[in-house]
Amino acid sequence: RPYDLLDTIRSRCLKFRVDTPAERISDPGWQAWKTNYQNWLGKLLTEPTGKNIPDLILGSYGLNTRFQSVLQDLTETAWVTHRKTLPEQMIPKEKEALEKGLGRDYSRQLFSEIEQITLDFMHALEKLNPGRLPVNALTQAIQEIEHCAGLMEINFKQEAALELFFLKSLRIWAAVR
Repeated sequence: RPYDLLDTIRSRCLKFRVDTPAERISDPGWQAWKTNYQNWLGKLLTEPTGKNIPDLILGSYGLNTRFQSVLQDLTETAWVTHRKTLPEQMIPKEKEALEKGLGRDYSRQLFSEIEQITLDFMHALEKLNPGRLPVNALTQAIQEIEHCAGLMEINFKQEAALELFFLKSLRIWAAVR
């Protein structure tokens, strides 16, 4: 959580990415979302640039809306269970903060899975068409999802962060086709 550090400290740090085995979310709505996202990526990379841009843009907004719905469902379900374990003397503001923190945790995990889905999809595409996938575009796409996840750490709205990622993805992949 780099944004928890002071800027003066963070500027002197090196950033390393360490993969850890994370528990995957098995919610049926999330599984359907991942399939739809992979289909969107497929259209983004294979269909003519100018012809299908409106469909791709509308598809990204649909994905964003469904993402918010899945996130809300996951958070509400987890909160019902978690709320039962809280001490009775907790004030409502503390409970509200805990619920928002739970939502942020799920959001981080979902963004992490989006990054992994993107990587897996691109690797599968590279195996089918060796040497045809521009590595710099993949790198840019992954940097964008990480940037958008970082924006949420500083209280940027997740809807806007995900929208930004989708629109930047459109720009990145349209430029390489």
